[in-house]
Amino acid sequence: MKANAHNLYGYTLIGVMTLMIFAACSKDSDNRPVKEVPSEEEQGGIPENPDENTGADNLKDLVVTGGCKVIEEGKMGMLLYGYVNDVRPSEMGFVYSTYEDFRDANRVTVSAFDRGTDNRRFSASISNIKEGTKYYYYAYVKIEGVEYSANDVYIFTVKYGDLANPYFDFEEFHLETIKDGDPYPFYVWTESGQEWWASGNAGYRYTGLKAQPLEYPSCPDNGGVDGGYCLKLTTRDTGPLGAMVGMRVAAGNLFTGHFDAREALGNTLAATQMGMPFAHKPIRISGFYKYQAGEKMQDKNGREIVGERDAPDIYCVVYKNIDANGNRIQLDGSNIFTSPAIVGIGRIKRDEIDFSNQWVGFNIPIVYVVPVDKSDVKNNLYSTAIVFTSSIRGAEFVGAPGSTLWIDNVKLESEY
Repeated sequence: MKANAHNLYGYTLIGVMTLMIFAACSKDSDNRPVKEVPSEEEQGGIPENPDENTGADNLKDLVVTGGCKVIEEGKMGMLLYGYVNDVRPSEMGFVYSTYEDFRDANRVTVSAFDRGTDNRRFSASISNIKEGTKYYYYAYVKIEGVEYSANDVYIFTVKYGDLANPYFDFEEFHLETIKDGDPYPFYVWTESGQEWWASGNAGYRYTGLKAQPLEYPSCPDNGGVDGGYCLKLTTRDTGPLGAMVGMRVAAGNLFTGHFDAREALGNTLAATQMGMPFAHKPIRISGFYKYQAGEKMQDKNGREIVGERDAPDIYCVVYKNIDANGNRIQLDGSNIFTSPAIVGIGRIKRDEIDFSNQWVGFNIPIVYVVPVDKSDVKNNLYSTAIVFTSSIRGAEFVGAPGSTLWIDNVKLESEY
């Protein structure tokens, strides 16, 4: 059951966000003129007292749609605001859509609600937003099972170029399984709700090992460079089944792309499908890492390789994802360095790797060996693969069990 609260006016918040998102919020309903308020910089942030800034008739109305702002600099999401009168709803939130008539609408409940005599604002974040797209949204509340929605509809637009410099802190992760009911889940990562990342964790589960979530090759760790979570990649022994098929070690890895679990044991390199379409031209990847090499380097047959020390690998590869005949190209672990589709590559230099087991920064330029077509870039005809691994020869199933690479606060910088 849904009811409308009438005579709502709200306010518009326009903020210029550096790096990632420039969002313009404005009113777009009933042909009423857009009412703009000073930018966040001019007014010192979103006002704490809505009565003085929303023009909402001193909040005599039940629910009012407010403005929006970027969730966090360098992140792919928006924070929406609303205001509620002197009631305590059972639920508050927002409805949003890329369509003005709200078909195929999404719904999100509040992530925070601070109710006081001078602050009746609530907020909720939305993610997985897309460039070049206009979003419509309005606030709602539920009281005793009845939904009341503000009739002010606001918009924000994510313009091309706003997502050109993504930032990854590896704080978003959850558990998944290879099939329903499997008792040995593993971690997967998202960024602002988007599935950028894949790992070989599913393949490790197919070895039959009964690993706990933190015993998989790729897992989170709470010892990040800034005290939060980070990514932890560890080279692990794969047990009897891995030995039987000549894959005695599994390097911890994380990469942009997809892991095809159907190929996990038959053609493992083909399972690591690296790269995702990216409508920008990356020129640099930077962040922080620390590394501890395992004690004994071994070949795929388990024999010790005397005199060789394990090392991590960090790289970014840009490639054309369609051929001259219009066929899709997807690189994987077998051709990520050799495919003729590659146009640019940046890779940490092995003689510059730090083995101190202390956090250090990396800053890797991406060198282009083939010119790129800007219009093709904007049309997502190039893919970008970002790869981290705890053993540089992991694709050969060569490494030292126990080698561990930690990664945190990674930024991909683009020319356009």
